Amino acid sequence: MAWKNKTYRGPDIMIELMRATNVPWQRRSMCNGYLISNGMYKERFKGGKTPLESMSTPLTADTEYGHKSERELRNLHSGSSSRTADTPDSKYVSMTSSKADTSWGQGSNPTYIYKFDIWRSDVWKGKHDLSRDPALQLWLTANILCLPPVQRDSVLSEQTPSDWDRGAEFEWLALGGTKIYNVKQSPDGVAWTPVVPTTANIDFWWESLA
Repeated sequence: MAWKNKTYRGPDIMIELMRATNVPWQRRSMCNGYLISNGMYKERFKGGKTPLESMSTPLTADTEYGHKSERELRNLHSGSSSRTADTPDSKYVSMTSSKADTSWGQGSNPTYIYKFDIWRSDVWKGKHDLSRDPALQLWLTANILCLPPVQRDSVLSEQTPSDWDRGAEFEWLALGGTKIYNVKQSPDGVAWTPVVPTTANIDFWWESLA
């Protein structure tokens, strides 16, 4: 269902975002039309629990970091989407609006880039609530202005419209379990093919992992 981001006040539209991964369960869930967070995945399979037992246990991010606001949890995600010494397993999923920012992956499996439509009201701008270094902003602007016109236009065309992205980052965040639509995949970001779902008639988010 759309409108998870209650602070969004813009038009009820879909936008196109991307996510790159070579993790098998992440690939399966996206092919089946769902973004699943690391926190959701680990809670689902923690300790061999049944689906009912797993779903009755709050996410680690909620239990250990329940005193933090949604904004603070999103900012924690920007630091690390997986557990470290001082961050929870994230309940958010990262995406990007820049084709130049789709080169991440884990392990030796080949990485695929996924492109999909998502409700604008289901996403937040990554790090949108963090203060930015004015010197960094000036450096970025100066470097873009120094580029030849054609190259400058190419860089600017990769940036999110200014009313959505007020900084240099291209990161977007969605809560785990968010539905995505019109999913396509590509090994190189050039040739795109529609994905074929591996599971039909999904009623609960964990079914997208099968």
